[in-house]
Amino acid sequence: MERITLNEWIQKHLHDSSFNEEECRAGVEWIYDLSGFKKPEVVIAGSPMAAQEKANELFGRKPSEYVYQPYLFPCIDDLPLHVSAQTTSDKLKGLIEAGVYDMITLSTVCIVVKKPIEVHLLNGKLHNLDGPAIRWADGSELHFVDGRVVDLSFP
Repeated sequence: MERITLNEWIQKHLHDSSFNEEECRAGVEWIYDLSGFKKPEVVIAGSPMAAQEKANELFGRKPSEYVYQPYLFPCIDDLPLHVSAQTTSDKLKGLIEAGVYDMITLSTVCIVVKKPIEVHLLNGKLHNLDGPAIRWADGSELHFVDGRVVDLSFP
């Protein structure tokens, strides 16, 4: 089995925007099953902002309100004894390799965010003086300078 370093994982995750919906759904269903939850509805979102909008829609909240939900899933130490560390590693690796950037995990719905299509870093921090530091395929973008978000909505 090929070993991959942390830096290689980071580079792959930040600079490869491919997405495998089948692998994503399989990984999400595995996590819910492992945690004792029924198979969720999996909603694919193009950006964190789109995921938040979908979560707000599900909860009947205004678009400007945020939905904060505690994680439903146990940490690795809490996994059932019958689940091997290798199985866990392989399943989580598959989910990451599927192209998942983030998830909002609710009891019956999992909103999955696809990876961004553009990421600019400087010294390991989001940074771009000439445009967005991170951008998703749905057009959503965020601006950062030296790892700090820049709000461009001021008048």
